[in-house]
Amino acid sequence: MFVGEEKSPTAIRKGWSWEDGRLAAKQLFRALDNSRDILSIDPKDCKFVNLFEPEGIKMLFNGKLKTWARKGIVVALGKKVSNMLDTYEIRHYKMVHPAARGNIRKKENYINHTREVLQKIKNDIK
Repeated sequence: MFVGEEKSPTAIRKGWSWEDGRLAAKQLFRALDNSRDILSIDPKDCKFVNLFEPEGIKMLFNGKLKTWARKGIVVALGKKVSNMLDTYEIRHYKMVHPAARGNIRKKENYINHTREVLQKIKNDIK
């Protein structure tokens, strides 16, 4: 499960979600595709939720995120999400949000970052 923050104004206006593979999802999906040699993750097989939207808040407070973390893998996209998951003691992996600004925004830098996170996940599931 990938946990983001909330939809951008553009995503809201266009009616797009993570599953559509647009905006930040495009950067994330490209990085996942370029990391298949480490850990093959098909976005179509993943669940995406935005923590600071009704579904995410509900999952946080009814314990579903904690349950998911015990049974599967939770990846926090961004510091705000990671900090909140830490507060609620939900096990997760920390990944820079794909819409982050600065050097990480370069495709190759985000791909390399994603590869590092996926390597940690792979090492932990061995």
